Amino acid sequence: MAAVPLTMIGIIGYQFVIAKIFGLKMMPAMDQACFISSSKSNVNYVSVTFFEGNFDEKWLRKTCREWYLKTFQKYSYKVVMKLGDLYYKQMPQEEAY
Repeated sequence: MAAVPLTMIGIIGYQFVIAKIFGLKMMPAMDQACFISSSKSNVNYVSVTFFEGNFDEKWLRKTCREWYLKTFQKYSYKVVMKLGDLYYKQMPQEEAY
């Protein structure tokens, strides 16, 4: 009778163990859903608008990088797959964003 609860704990908790062993962060189910695809999947494209003018691009990139990485943690993660599951891995700040 104890086998059923232990099996359930193993099924539910193994991702925590794998994340701890490899120094990763578990990916929430809603984020994992973004990577599920089929022949009829919807795709969202990122749009970028360029403009002309005088501005210090180096300052803008540095400011945006610092603000984005502080505000949105996911900008500093990359997606890795371990044992068939998706996890987040922290990137160095120079690589992130």
